[in-house]
Amino acid sequence: MKPVIKKRLTPSTAPPLCPSTTFCDGCTLTVPKGITVNENEATLTIYGQKDGTGTVDAGSQSASWAAIGGTSNNCGGLITINGGTVIAKGNYAGAGIGGGQRHAGTAKIVINGGTVNATASEFGAGIGGGARGSADITINGGKISVSGRMGHGGAGSPSADIKLSWKNETDSITAGSYAGNVTLEKNFTDG
Repeated sequence: MKPVIKKRLTPSTAPPLCPSTTFCDGCTLTVPKGITVNENEATLTIYGQKDGTGTVDAGSQSASWAAIGGTSNNCGGLITINGGTVIAKGNYAGAGIGGGQRHAGTAKIVINGGTVNATASEFGAGIGGGARGSADITINGGKISVSGRMGHGGAGSPSADIKLSWKNETDSITAGSYAGNVTLEKNFTDG
């Protein structure tokens, strides 16, 4: 099953996207206009089934909104990824996963597992803040790939806090660059 949702989604108590959502193996949910998770309004926790092949693929309808996270002037609510495959593509000043443009708060993202492919926008991070936005990022495991930067957004953004760890020897974290204070919770190898 590969449904395409043509409107921007907000986690609610009804399908297709609940605050705690498990993506079934072999299924892909495509949301070209993205998923709104605004601070003080919503949280989103994503799970995958055993094989981790359930996928959410999100873009952004607006140049200042995150693909998954905050809209313009919003840092985003708590986003937790526990499994599955998450693809997020930022647009101009919004993050791939995290904050929208010009937010005063701090985007909060926790990744405990799964496969995450996030693409930064021109001024927003792949994972983290939108333009002029900060982030608090904790990665505990998974296969994480960020095209562009991880951390705070560009254009005069405050610093971000990034904590990196791993659970399994197959876990990996790659990013074009890291923007903020990086703490390695375990030893890593380069390559």
